[in-house]
Amino acid sequence: MDAEYPETVRHVEVVTTAVRNPDPKPLSTRDRALAEVRRKGIRPFDSERYKADHKPGFESDEECEAFIADIYAERRKNLA
Repeated sequence: MDAEYPETVRHVEVVTTAVRNPDPKPLSTRDRALAEVRRKGIRPFDSERYKADHKPGFESDEECEAFIADIYAERRKNLA
């Protein structure tokens, strides 16, 4: 014991600042988007209800195929 302070008890207290639960890995763009959708309460797509509410964009399969062919031709032209 110290002669000047005979009644003093030497006591050392250790304090750490380490994080017990480190932050999780940052969310990917996809996970952030899914979390936002869930937070907003957006429900999954119901194809049967959608089909009933929306008319098809093309009158026939041939019209649709012609449109797709035109899109592909335009893309190939732009790549050249």
